[in-house]
Amino acid sequence: MARPVAAPDGRIAGAPDMSQAKPLETGMRSLLRDMPAGVPADCLLTRIRGRRSFLVRDWDRLLLARQPLATLAAAPWREARSGAEGWHLCALQKECFWAFSRMDEPMRRATAPFFWLAEVRTLAVCLRLLTVAADLDTLLRNSLLAGGIKDLLRNSDGSARAVAELADLLSGYDPRFAGLTDVYRSGGPGAVESALYEISLQSLARMRVNPQMRCYLALVIDSRNLITVAKRMRWQMSAIPPLLEGGALPLPRLTELFKHRDSAWLLHLAMRLGGQAPFSETADLERVLYEAQRWVMRRLAREDDIGMVLDYLWRCGNEAANIGLLERLETAGIEAAGMELRR
Repeated sequence: MARPVAAPDGRIAGAPDMSQAKPLETGMRSLLRDMPAGVPADCLLTRIRGRRSFLVRDWDRLLLARQPLATLAAAPWREARSGAEGWHLCALQKECFWAFSRMDEPMRRATAPFFWLAEVRTLAVCLRLLTVAADLDTLLRNSLLAGGIKDLLRNSDGSARAVAELADLLSGYDPRFAGLTDVYRSGGPGAVESALYEISLQSLARMRVNPQMRCYLALVIDSRNLITVAKRMRWQMSAIPPLLEGGALPLPRLTELFKHRDSAWLLHLAMRLGGQAPFSETADLERVLYEAQRWVMRRLAREDDIGMVLDYLWRCGNEAANIGLLERLETAGIEAAGMELRR
């Protein structure tokens, strides 16, 4: 079998002509809330440089503390720990709101894909809460979802009705969203979250976006495809679902790797996403992907303003994931937590 070669910044053969794609400013940006213009880009970046100093760095020290979360230093977006479930995700949402609210409108349009993908989780959590008629106000307070979507969620009579209305609204942006109602009937809110995310990625892959955002989206798509193939290999399944277009890795090659159960080369492709790094056939795929993503995000941060914003918010997301892991430390165990921490 011929060995595939990854091209981290390339476009897959047969991908749609981006010059004919729907421009971003008439797409995902309109699904996010309107607000007054923020500060100039150079001012925002100066503030981000200052806030980066609050990000946690010594995770191993925290992990060994008797009460790790009690020793967590305060930050503007996590002033004090709340006992509520998902506290770390609320803190991340708050920091995303801070960044978006201080952008000028051109930067908001450029970064809209990142914020929309982040808000897909908000939509999914709201749909789960609607199954038990829970209050959504806390979750929606710092949400960047557009006012119309928030009203839809607040006023819907149950989760099924909310999905139907959401599918009708979003199908105006991409007809594939119309299938969310059927997805909900067969798989519930969890399946809807996955479908929302994947349809969004496919829709964004056809839009004109900032080059750094294009690189980020390709990285997300490639990572998702690699994990999909790896899981089906591990579960010894006979087929894989349709993979997502828009990444750098050729889909026929990924399908071929699955057919031949070539997990070693799958890891090699994951490593190649971030450049020529040391490779071990015993490495964990998700750890390899994280290291590749970290390398790419650092490179984007050096290239322009958009790249720096993406890198910062990506780091904030990793911090939130780590704090969530520490919240489950008693059940996960220190050894498993140490392996999963994103350092």
